[in-house]
Amino acid sequence: MMAELDNFVLIDVRNHNEFRARRLEGAILIPYTQVAARAVNEIYPKDIVVLVYCQGGRRSAIAARTLIGLGFSNIYDFGGINDWHFDTISG
Repeated sequence: MMAELDNFVLIDVRNHNEFRARRLEGAILIPYTQVAARAVNEIYPKDIVVLVYCQGGRRSAIAARTLIGLGFSNIYDFGGINDWHFDTISG
């Protein structure tokens, strides 16, 4: 999906330590507990495709519901990075 899209936002909703240890390239960190407070200022326009993931799928589902509740219209929950079969980065 990411290879086919020209414009999207990739959000990692885990914590800082998890993000530093392993993440998808191009992801921005917005912990799921901060999505409601930060999304409107950091993700725009509201119809941009937003791809959300976490470690196992629970936090990304919560974040996706939060984003929808904030009026974002193109949310895709990728679930957990544990199920990601492609390259990741760290640092």
